[in-house]
Amino acid sequence: MLNIKQTVALALVSLLLIPCSSFAVAKAEQGTTADRPGTIGNRDEPHEEQILAFVKGFLGALRNDHRDDPARDAKTFRGWIDPAYLEQHDLAEGGLPMKTIDFLNMIVIKVADDGRTVFCAVEHEDGSKLVVLFRVVQRGNAIYIQPYAAPQPDSGSFNPWMLLMDAEDWS
Repeated sequence: MLNIKQTVALALVSLLLIPCSSFAVAKAEQGTTADRPGTIGNRDEPHEEQILAFVKGFLGALRNDHRDDPARDAKTFRGWIDPAYLEQHDLAEGGLPMKTIDFLNMIVIKVADDGRTVFCAVEHEDGSKLVVLFRVVQRGNAIYIQPYAAPQPDSGSFNPWMLLMDAEDWS
């Protein structure tokens, strides 16, 4: 019988073997809700496909523009981040000190059973892999990334993800 650590490792390995489908990247430089996937129409809840398309678009924006530049981040990423989080932490105006990641390929993206947590695996140019967990939230008829923690007191920067770790750290 497998213990929990072995079960999680086995699940991760199996997910890493499932390739992501190709996707069109939203116009990240405009950063508005109309220019990105995430509008769910007149539904009460987003479909899994809508959540996948939204997170793929966000990852595409991260991949294409991953420099740490708060002025650029405000323009590129503000439309992707939960407006309630931005208001709560006084980030609705000015620079957006969001941490980003540099990666080459998306390997897998899966929506958890709760419909709000999204598991992603991405690959660096050197072949190493990262595991990223995002939380999404619905506001009106749109989906947003919901950062898990408040900005860091010393730098004011925040992570848009709940978890970021090397895939090799599972052992």
